[in-house]
Amino acid sequence: MSKVTNVPRIRFKGFTNAWEQKEINEIFEVTRGKVLSEKLIVKKKNKEMKYPVYSSQTKNNGLMGYYNKFLFDTAITWTTDGANAGTVSYRQGKFYSTNVNGVLLSSKGYCNLAIACSLNKIAWKYVSKVGNPKLMNNVMKKIKIIIPINLTEQRKLSLVLQEINDLLALQERKLKLYKQLKKYLLQKMFANEQEKVPQIRFKRFDEDWRNLIFKSLCTRITKLSNEDNLFKVEYENIKNNTVGNIKKNVEAKTGILFDKNDILYGKLRPYLRKIVKSDFKGIAVGDFWVLRPKKNSSTFIFYLIQNNKYQRAANISTGTKMPRADWDLISNMNFKVPSLDEQHDIGQFISLIDNIKKEQYVSTEKTKVIKQYLLQNLFC
Repeated sequence: MSKVTNVPRIRFKGFTNAWEQKEINEIFEVTRGKVLSEKLIVKKKNKEMKYPVYSSQTKNNGLMGYYNKFLFDTAITWTTDGANAGTVSYRQGKFYSTNVNGVLLSSKGYCNLAIACSLNKIAWKYVSKVGNPKLMNNVMKKIKIIIPINLTEQRKLSLVLQEINDLLALQERKLKLYKQLKKYLLQKMFANEQEKVPQIRFKRFDEDWRNLIFKSLCTRITKLSNEDNLFKVEYENIKNNTVGNIKKNVEAKTGILFDKNDILYGKLRPYLRKIVKSDFKGIAVGDFWVLRPKKNSSTFIFYLIQNNKYQRAANISTGTKMPRADWDLISNMNFKVPSLDEQHDIGQFISLIDNIKKEQYVSTEKTKVIKQYLLQNLFC
């Protein structure tokens, strides 16, 4: 039984018919995948093992690997059990699905990205939260969705969504590559204990790097202040990358007075640790080290702190409830350091890559916002 309902806020020209409400059971054959041992799956596709295998996970779009047989050809799947229960995906082409995926089949063309996105918006509401979360076939059959019955409109919606998905995938790949590039540079442009010079170096430099203890490179600032006319930077600001958006006089708190080009280092447990180089004067409120370079490049020291050797040392923490990096340990460690000119060039180069990475992150996040807007407004 279907009934005439509303239309979405955004719609392609030329389509005027009202969308209709349908039960899943009306438009799909509802089935599920089959058990498949991981031992039979390969990670990389080849001529024989060419069919993708999808599981209930959401990482990597649920792709487990590849198999030499397929169960379905173009369908919509959903996770039936576990933390991701109710997650709906469109699967184009021939594929194998494991038993923790439900599968929707249609001979009339309803298996497309638009219908999958429409269903994904509401399927989570029907997941049983008692014990292990579940969305079983009998429940899925009764879910009602509002869709365009015109297949041409469905195809146009699918095309728009596929284009935004392709753009987002491209941006995320670029972001991943920039992250990998920065990590590579942090490893190769800094000399380790066994090296006199780093593996990657600008041609105009040929001097050996010097061995210096960390506290000779920078001073740890401890001067306290609660001035009302300065910016207050709290740990959440650098954790959430909102240092540029903070306001003056948010609260009269006492903290460590820092200056422009000082380095604010959140010294908590490794997975909370954050670093930022300040471009203004302010007060650091909370668990910070404020580091001020001594006749060294602030940008070089900023990236030295992100280098593997420093990070390994910082992970040797003090405290149990909230582990913190140990200043006595780190301040007396030896680090290889070049001339000031070479420091400047290294800092500027990695900073350039870092800024490109940040711009790519912003572009990726904007695309996610656009995608979310479309999902909210292209469907009822």
